Amino acid sequence: MNAILSIAIPTYKRAELLAETLNAFLPQIEPHQIPICISYTDDTNQTELVIEEFRNRYPLVTAITDPSATNIDRKIVSAVSLVQTSYVWLFGDDDLPEPGAIDRVLKILCERDWGLIVLNASSYNSNLSVLNEERVNDIYEDRIYKPGEHESLLRDTAGYATF
Repeated sequence: MNAILSIAIPTYKRAELLAETLNAFLPQIEPHQIPICISYTDDTNQTELVIEEFRNRYPLVTAITDPSATNIDRKIVSAVSLVQTSYVWLFGDDDLPEPGAIDRVLKILCERDWGLIVLNASSYNSNLSVLNEERVNDIYEDRIYKPGEHESLLRDTAGYATF
């Protein structure tokens, strides 16, 4: 495996949404052999069943159940700790990739050695059936920030400071 990108997904007792997210990723990640890293907590074992079923179709899945990951921040850290690639793309268990997103991001990653890439996102309702917001940030073109432009970066991406 020569992947430079992994997908990290923290989840908590939302096996049905996780299944939908994983299935949405499959056609985009499979051609590139991109690993998926999942941190989960689910005392019903439903999430574990979803992960195993998905792993049977796509073996590049690493998962950890971390009882100390009691909030979203710790779940993110647990998911990211599984990553063995140069880059990681963090998704929620209820986030769906846009068509062609993986190809576009891989193309960008191959252009140069990036420190951080912030991608725009859409917002959907809780069952992913209604688009609430086409773009979380009103940015319509790629932006590259030079060293020292921390304030501009923060101003443009502050909406991502929550999860």
